[in-house]
Amino acid sequence: MNNLNTFTLSNDNMDQLNNLLENLYNSQKGYHECTEDIKNSILKERFRYTAAQRTDMIQAIKQLFVNSEVKPSSGGTVAGAAHRVFVDLKSLITGKDEVSILKEVERGEKHLIEVYKDTMNEIKEPLVLNLLHKQYEEIQADLIKWQEIHHSLKI
Repeated sequence: MNNLNTFTLSNDNMDQLNNLLENLYNSQKGYHECTEDIKNSILKERFRYTAAQRTDMIQAIKQLFVNSEVKPSSGGTVAGAAHRVFVDLKSLITGKDEVSILKEVERGEKHLIEVYKDTMNEIKEPLVLNLLHKQYEEIQADLIKWQEIHHSLKI
């Protein structure tokens, strides 16, 4: 197993990782909130699974900060909170319509994929890139799964 603490990243790179962390917190919180609102047991379990997965991703990235002077983020962004409020309002208006919620889930996943791409374009440390690439692939697979679920509900 590679030791992720045997490298040095610039403060700019650590800031980029913090931005990624904030987006992961937004995602984790959003999925957790969905588990409280959704009635469909299959969706509820998928939301739980994805929230737990995001928690694991957060923990893995926070380990990169162990030998850094930069403190890891401990929460999401204002934009993420606003997105969750939007999803909540849309859910109220549509009666917590599963298709509408899944549309927002897909939008959030696509945004997170873009944040990963931006971060990976800037960070050159191979050990960190390997971790980020693995997580990026998991999120891409999640997006495909969410799209399949969304499609199955629209039929």
